[in-house]
Amino acid sequence: MEKPEQYLSAETGNAVATLHSFHLQDWIEAGKPAAAVIVATEDTLAEHYTDLLSAPRITIEFAGFMDGRGFSHAAKLRQLGFKGELVAGGDVLADQWVFLQRCGFDALDNIALTASAETLPGISERYQADARELEPLFRRKRSA
Repeated sequence: MEKPEQYLSAETGNAVATLHSFHLQDWIEAGKPAAAVIVATEDTLAEHYTDLLSAPRITIEFAGFMDGRGFSHAAKLRQLGFKGELVAGGDVLADQWVFLQRCGFDALDNIALTASAETLPGISERYQADARELEPLFRRKRSA
């Protein structure tokens, strides 16, 4: 079933226009149209990763704030070359935002949560590589 969706972009802070979204199974049954897809953390994505790469936006709905599968889904999609927008939805906490970004998320689907996450202090340097920074700090410093 299609679901209209609107959220606040964490990158720009602006409300993003509504885009029709399909839950994963409905998207597959509809012939995988060029539309946004909503994925639950409990969905098995292994057989759908390559198909999902063509979606303009994927919202990963976290079942609970302690459920790490959404982080894994996002990191895997970015590793495979997903260039669209990844949105974290469901039960996420504002203080998880830094870690969500490191796995490749671009936005939160909750406007109040986005505003709250933006008030938290950021981390200026990260030692490890992640979905956005492919080189660890020691390699970045050595090449500078």
